[in-house]
Amino acid sequence: MFLDDFCSYINISLSDNPYSSRVFFSFNGNIDEFNNLFGYDFLSHSFDELISNIAKNIILYGKAYVAKEIVYDNKQIIKQIKYRCINCKKIRIRRKYLVYKFVNSLNDKKEHGKISKKNCLVFDIKKVKLDEKEIIKKIKKLDKYHNTTNFFSNKFFDFNHYKKTEERKQLSLTKNIYWSCRNSDNYFLSEPYLLYRQIHFYIMQEKLLNYIISVFNEDLPFFKLNGTITYNSKVRNYENLLDELNNGEKNCQNVCDIIFKHI
Repeated sequence: MFLDDFCSYINISLSDNPYSSRVFFSFNGNIDEFNNLFGYDFLSHSFDELISNIAKNIILYGKAYVAKEIVYDNKQIIKQIKYRCINCKKIRIRRKYLVYKFVNSLNDKKEHGKISKKNCLVFDIKKVKLDEKEIIKKIKKLDKYHNTTNFFSNKFFDFNHYKKTEERKQLSLTKNIYWSCRNSDNYFLSEPYLLYRQIHFYIMQEKLLNYIISVFNEDLPFFKLNGTITYNSKVRNYENLLDELNNGEKNCQNVCDIIFKHI
């Protein structure tokens, strides 16, 4: 659930367009040239899915690799580009190539191959300053506390007491990752503190998103494209929003109206 919330639902904090839930990204250069190379839908569903896969690989493995599949025409001019995330852990660098091997979860067949390093983008969590080992360690510990089978067999079992105990443990375990465990009514959470954690969670997401997009933007000049990929966010600056909440310029209702609109 944490990976889904942190990596797959980045779009929750994106798109300030009230008429569309899929307009997350845009290109501020020649959009016709961009669409000819990447396809019209690349910056909507396709790019959103690609970024989610990259984010999950970064959190799980510390690194993520994206292969560039380039199609040339008869005159050796680039006709189309496709990015594909290599979703596996076993990737080795062999001179000028990246060699990968994994078991396809759909058919249980082993798949392997190699990609030229020049046709591959590399994402490293060290450049995002997120401690993936600490995150995964906390989530594993959190998962151990979600088994109530033995307690329910006791006729004196007090569910309310158990729930409060679990919520206290959750807060301790998620102190530095600000995840609410999809629990918006934690007994120990006041509304201001819940919003405080939610904004910090978005800040962490945005830090990861900024890094991922920056790597793609560094790759665009290779295709002779002038411009950058940008994302559309409902909140332009989460740090400022947090400051306004802390100093009383905005109350909880004001902040909720901003960060939860159009969901």
